[in-house]
This record gives sequence, structure tokens and C-alpha cells, in this order.
Amino acid sequence: MKLFLLLTLIAAFIVLQACGKPTMKSAGTSAKARPSLLKKPMELGFEQIVSDPRFKGLKMLGDVNKNGVDSIDGVLLRTLRLKNIADAVDARYGLTGPGTKGLVLAMVAHESGGADLLPNGSDDGGAGFSHMQPCTARQFGLNVYQNCNKLVDHEHGRALRALITVKHFDRKELIKYDDRLHPVLNLDAVGRMIATFIRSAPKNSNPAEYAMRRYSGRKEYYAAIMKWRSRLSDENLLAGMKSRFNAQNSNLTLNGAKIDCDGYLAACREQNKNYGLAKYIGK
Repeated sequence: MKLFLLLTLIAAFIVLQACGKPTMKSAGTSAKARPSLLKKPMELGFEQIVSDPRFKGLKMLGDVNKNGVDSIDGVLLRTLRLKNIADAVDARYGLTGPGTKGLVLAMVAHESGGADLLPNGSDDGGAGFSHMQPCTARQFGLNVYQNCNKLVDHEHGRALRALITVKHFDRKELIKYDDRLHPVLNLDAVGRMIATFIRSAPKNSNPAEYAMRRYSGRKEYYAAIMKWRSRLSDENLLAGMKSRFNAQNSNLTLNGAKIDCDGYLAACREQNKNYGLAKYIGK
């Protein structure tokens, strides 16, 4: 029992440390590097560059409930809609090596399953595709609904869920209230967080594992992320998912033209351009 309590306190300390005032060690290796990672690189909103897609006959894989997506196929399908954003974040923060490439997208898969506007199921305040907690989001320069700056805040979590409902799940409106609901800004903050924690990893440690533990406070979190990272790059698994999607969507059309799973994913990624992706990549 004493050992269990000790481990629990250690995990809590790690999480609280991540939400505390950043030190030079935790934020980077120089004063110049610090603001570049703790501050969002630009303001992004919504601009209608790509017209809203008109899908007919669309049948998604898996179902979404309060706690996430109920199938691996469903998670892969929804998460891959964000791949062009995640790739841009990886490139921006140098998360392109064998130990770091794909971590951002894997965190989306694990946290929200790629489901749209799905807060943490326990309503603890976590939100965004990565379920970033309020204090972590604030630490990395994001605007948070109600200016919440707590690690866990159920009142805030319930209020945010209510806001999403009141605004009829309209992301274009919701991003005005909370940057975590902006797909590019949310994933960018994840990338900055990973890069920050990797810089402060102790010598002879696994930097990616250290970063994941700093984010979650849980040792097993890294293994879960690596499992999703592997799945998202498994060509056989992805081919199976696409095949099952195509079988279930034999009559799927986009703006009157027949499409398959690749066409569906391409159309979703095009929509990401409406949230400033080209500006993000080019600046």
C-alpha cells in the first residue's frame, strides 16, 4: 500500500510539474528557444478556402460515444483525416526521426480517436483532438474557454461540453472560444509540447518516452502511444480498414461524383486548409 501511494504521488508530481511555471530546463536550452516553443506561432481562425463537401451515402466505421470511438477501424479512419496537419507539425518542430515521427497523430488516435469536438469523457476539462488539459494548453500559449488554468476542472469540462452543444458542433464558431478546438493550433501545441519535453530529457533516457510521461504522468502512456503509432503506419491494417470502408460505402459520392476511402480522406484533408494550414506551413 505504501509503495502504491508513493507511485501515485510521483505520477501526480510529474503532471503538476508539466502545468507549472516553465523553467529554462523544461522549456528549452536557451532563452531564444523558450518563447518559440511556449508561444503559439501565429493566430489562426477560419477562412472558407475550400467549399464544404457534399457527401451522400457516407457510413462511418465504428461509433462515437462519450468515451471515444469503439473500433480500431473507426479510430484509424477519423484520425487519418488530420494527417496533413500532423505531418506539418512534425516538420515544423523536427519530429521527423525514427523515435518521434508520428507521435502527434498517435496522440490524437489515443486521446480522442480522431472524433470531432469530443471532450474528455470524464469531463475533467481535457479538450481538443489531443484532449489537452486547460493548464497545459495555457502553458503552451493557447486561449482556453473561461480562462481555465487548472489541471482538472469538472465544472469547466461540463461547461465546455454544453458550449459545444449550444453551438451545434459548429467548429467555425467554437474556435472563437477555445484554441484547443482549432485543429491546427491544437496539434501545433502538441508538437511544441513534445519538442519542449524532449529537450529536457535526462541523459541516457528515451526522449520520446520521457516526453509522453511528462505529458500524461503515467508510465504506461508511452506504450499506448507507440501502439497507435504502429497501427497508423501498418500498411496491411490500413488497407483492411479502407477495404471495409469501401464495402460499406459502395454508393458514396462527393459533390455528385463517386469516391472511395482515399477520396473521403482527401476531401477531409482539403477542409483543413480552411483553418490556415497553408499559412502555417509557409510561415
